[in-house]
Amino acid sequence: MNNLKYNLRLPVRLRVIITLITVGAILAPAGTATAARAAAQDKLVAFDLDRVKLLDGLEKSEMRADSAYLHALDSDRPLYNFRKTAGLPAPGKPLGGWEAPDCELRGHFVGHYLSACALLYKSTGDTAIKVKAEGMVHELAKCQKALHQGGYLSAFPSTLIDRVEAEKPVWAPYYTIHKIMAGLVTCISSAVTRKRLTSPKPWPITSKSVRRA
Repeated sequence: MNNLKYNLRLPVRLRVIITLITVGAILAPAGTATAARAAAQDKLVAFDLDRVKLLDGLEKSEMRADSAYLHALDSDRPLYNFRKTAGLPAPGKPLGGWEAPDCELRGHFVGHYLSACALLYKSTGDTAIKVKAEGMVHELAKCQKALHQGGYLSAFPSTLIDRVEAEKPVWAPYYTIHKIMAGLVTCISSAVTRKRLTSPKPWPITSKSVRRA
């Protein structure tokens, strides 16, 4: 239903084109479809965000709103739980909701935030957001160092990982770790920072955690 709702917002001509393409893909012989996909792949080339410029309109307005939020957020707030977990001074007020100090999912927002900052910088060349994101990466490096756990970094203690392996109730620690790592990787790939945190030692992924995933 969601897809239908969004499709109804499209211009009539565009909806007709999409419908014809979909029907054609369904009715086309398998060999024809395969050949068409191969031809399309030959023409598709990845390009960087700095080669895309939004014109005035809804999308650009939304980007400006996102940018305003990224700039306005006090860095101490998303860093609060990381510093607490690492035993470091944690100034400021923590975020609420899924980032609340008593929520097991805390920390994932930092990954999303860093990714957003990196992509905004890559798209617009916003040096102020680059400096802000790089500063957060350096603060996370301090937390990682203070934890002394072979490269482990998160806003929650590693005991939550142990609970996954013991098949005890816990809320998605591997998901949160993935989001944090994704944010850090995006910062490096978007040239926000050259700071590379210590690679964590591999966790003992067992058949239990694979089944639960």
